[in-house]
Amino acid sequence: MKEHNDVRRIFLLNPDHRLLREAAHAGVQVRSARADFRDERALHAVLDEAAAAGLFVNPARSLALLADPEAVRRLVRDSRLSPEPDLDDAEPDVSATRLSVETLSVHGMHQAVGITARTPHGLLHPAPLTEDAAAEVRAAVTALLDLTGYQYGPAHTSVVLTARGPVITGCRAGLAPDPVPELLKEATGFDLVAGALEVLAGRLVDTARRVTPLTALVTGNGSGTNR
Repeated sequence: MKEHNDVRRIFLLNPDHRLLREAAHAGVQVRSARADFRDERALHAVLDEAAAAGLFVNPARSLALLADPEAVRRLVRDSRLSPEPDLDDAEPDVSATRLSVETLSVHGMHQAVGITARTPHGLLHPAPLTEDAAAEVRAAVTALLDLTGYQYGPAHTSVVLTARGPVITGCRAGLAPDPVPELLKEATGFDLVAGALEVLAGRLVDTARRVTPLTALVTGNGSGTNR
């Protein structure tokens, strides 16, 4: 862990325009670079340079793994992070709940800050889960991030909640696609993009929410409601 880190300086690899926009608005200095995640030597070069400048970076292996969907699925399978498929059930589980889980990581500590349901009518946040089911989902996702070695920044994980438990179907470094961050902010008051800047600067995030969260829905045509 680096000491005396300047919260106004962060490193972004292949930067997301939403993070760049928020950084400019917040007065955060950004050092950025572009690299092919499949080229581990190139990744090491840009990450080592940023680390030498006192910025927080992720291990090259972690970023390369999270950029490879097949490698993520293989890690989930080999580590038994998800229940084994029921070989007697040839039909897909149409009743399974599809979820989007947003996390923020700092110094290798992972915090699930939002779970969104993908319904036939659109996106619903927060997902209508029991406390036990939500805890199972969070545990599976953070365990995966531990195994990847991910240290800093946002991550977006896809999960299918079946009768046998949560099944991770994908995970990548970075923010969720729009409109998930806006939906989370509307429902809970938590700004995912601003929080991502904090953890990229090596700071813990205050995830204080509304005392009574709203339920926000974005329908298939892009319109939103809350209640």
